[in-house]
Amino acid sequence: KTKEGDGVSSSLATDASKPGLRSIHVPDLHGRPESNHQICMELAERHNVPEDLRFSLLARIRAARGFPTLEGRRQLVRVRLSSLIILMQANPDHDDMAAFFVNEPDLINELVAMLCLEDSIPEDIQTLALKVLATQSLDRARQATVLQAISAGGHRGTLATLMEKAVSSLAGDSQAGKCSTYFVEALLMLVNLLVSSTSGWSRPPQ
Repeated sequence: KTKEGDGVSSSLATDASKPGLRSIHVPDLHGRPESNHQICMELAERHNVPEDLRFSLLARIRAARGFPTLEGRRQLVRVRLSSLIILMQANPDHDDMAAFFVNEPDLINELVAMLCLEDSIPEDIQTLALKVLATQSLDRARQATVLQAISAGGHRGTLATLMEKAVSSLAGDSQAGKCSTYFVEALLMLVNLLVSSTSGWSRPPQ
C-alpha cells in the first residue's frame, strides 16, 4: 500500500528469522534525491528483503514517488497498461490469467471509462487502453465480455462514438478533434478482432 506524498508502506517479507510479512515505511520518500533503484537496494539490504520480493519493493517505491503529481500518476498508468499488454501477449498459463481477472473484475469497465473521458485522458493513454482491450480480445473466452463492455453491438455505444470520431478526423473535420495515427490503428485493431468473433457480427437474413 502507498500513501500519497509521505512514503511507502509495503507488505514484504523482510526478515527470514521472523515468519510472516513486515511493512517498511519510508517518510518523505518522494523528496529523496536517490534513484528508485538506489532506494530499493538500500531498503533491501537494511531489512533483509529476499531476492524474489525485491522487484515488488521497487514497484511500490516507483508508485509512491510518482503518485504526488498528475504527470507522475499518468506515467504510472502508462506503465501499468503497457505491462498488461505484454502479459497478455506472452500467452501465460490459462489458469494464471483466469486468477488475474478474478482479482481485477472491473478492469475492462475501467478501460472503457478511459475511452469515454476524452477531454481529461491523454490520447496516448487511451491508445494503450484500446490495445489492452484488443489484446484481451485475442482470447476468444473474453471477446464477449469486451464486446458487451464497449457496447459494440448497440446502436450508439462507445465503439461507435470512437469510430465516428476517427473517421471525421481522417476526413479533416476540425470540429471532431484530431486523432493520431497510433490511436486509429489501435482502434481498427480492436474492431477487426471484435467483428471476426462469433458474437461480433450478425448473419444477414436468408
